[in-house]
Amino acid sequence: MAVPCMTKVREVLEVEKLNSQQEKAISSLLKGKDVFLSLRTGINQFKFGLIYSFRGESTEHVQAFREWFSLTGEIRSLISCPALVITATDSKEARKVNKKRLALNNCVDIIDSPDRENIKLFVHKLKNTVPIEVTFGWLLKDLSLKKKDCTRTLIFCSSIKICADVYTAFLMVLDKSVMEYVHMFHSCTSENVKEKIREDMSDENGNIRVLIATSAAGMSVNYRGINNAVHYSPPKDMDSFVQQLGRAGRDGSQSFHLLIYNSRHTRKLELDMKNYIENVDKCRRLQMLESYDSFPNAKVVKHLCCDICLRNCECNDKCCLLYQHPYNLFQSDDDSSDDNSCISNETDLRVMMFLIMKWIQSLNKIFTTLLVSVCYEV
Repeated sequence: MAVPCMTKVREVLEVEKLNSQQEKAISSLLKGKDVFLSLRTGINQFKFGLIYSFRGESTEHVQAFREWFSLTGEIRSLISCPALVITATDSKEARKVNKKRLALNNCVDIIDSPDRENIKLFVHKLKNTVPIEVTFGWLLKDLSLKKKDCTRTLIFCSSIKICADVYTAFLMVLDKSVMEYVHMFHSCTSENVKEKIREDMSDENGNIRVLIATSAAGMSVNYRGINNAVHYSPPKDMDSFVQQLGRAGRDGSQSFHLLIYNSRHTRKLELDMKNYIENVDKCRRLQMLESYDSFPNAKVVKHLCCDICLRNCECNDKCCLLYQHPYNLFQSDDDSSDDNSCISNETDLRVMMFLIMKWIQSLNKIFTTLLVSVCYEV
């Protein structure tokens, strides 16, 4: 009985073959059961006429419905039919919330692991006083020297303000001719600029080499040629984190993800995200996947997994050294080498001048505060 049903389904959907997850979902629906389907971004190939995303944004043809999402459960109470819920990434806690909102009963869960084995994970905590231009010294150096040949890098920031701060630091340090390879993308970016950025980033050999962005740049896109993703400040929840780091390595090539943060960035984080950044001894991939009831592939080579596993790698392979993050290599060079290892004489001077300007601005604020205090007392 099941075979004719699937044959008919394939005819209706105009596909030659359905994978096991799709067949299970459709079979459950035909039996009158609700289905919660979470498939990793890029493999979600269901072709039903109209599918809404939980976190959908307005497009040219579809009006955002986010404000009405909480009422979906009430609508379902009036209509007796099975529901198919499709999302890219949902942690255990997020699934509980969404099931309750959608009034999913007798639900069949089909959950795909969000793990991307080709992305090596790194985390580094900074002191609050470390300037942004120092934090990104490794990337400024690479961009200054290689320009169009610089490794394409996507930097995610948790707010528009942080995004603007990072862009400003690049602007103050780099020469104008180099800044043409750096762009910024957030919800307030004009639509024509957004479209130009999307078009450029969809080309593996596009002009943009560094894109500094908020989560707005991680929605319904498929940027090409990104082998280096960075979070400068973690997102609030694990789902956003996993979706954003997955922008790297879309072609299956070995890629890096680096999360950089300081104590100011850790406020209002959800528990699983906080546990991830504070972890110092457990495999980062394992820590991340625990939020999805999933486990890493036991066959993943340690020096390709994360910075913690790299420390425990005993393969004695020279390749171990090849998979260090450029950030770590730059810090090592900076600590052990002479002045010749600087970004370049001109760029290094720009960094120095920028730091002096910020120091002078800080002194001006202090003197202004003291002057106001003295005047008030007088």
